[in-house]
Amino acid sequence: MTSDEYIFLYSKLSIDKIPLHIKDKIDSGDEFTEVEKQEILKIIRKEKMDSLS
Repeated sequence: MTSDEYIFLYSKLSIDKIPLHIKDKIDSGDEFTEVEKQEILKIIRKEKMDSLS
């Protein structure tokens, strides 16, 4: 993930849009798996597209 994607995840993405298992990793500071990274990227892309509409 790029730094912009991390910034979006941590500062701009609404908490209710983040799946619980990923939120738990954010809260504990654990690393994301590749599958989780892909899931996060899908959410970020969708939110960015929604904000353009």
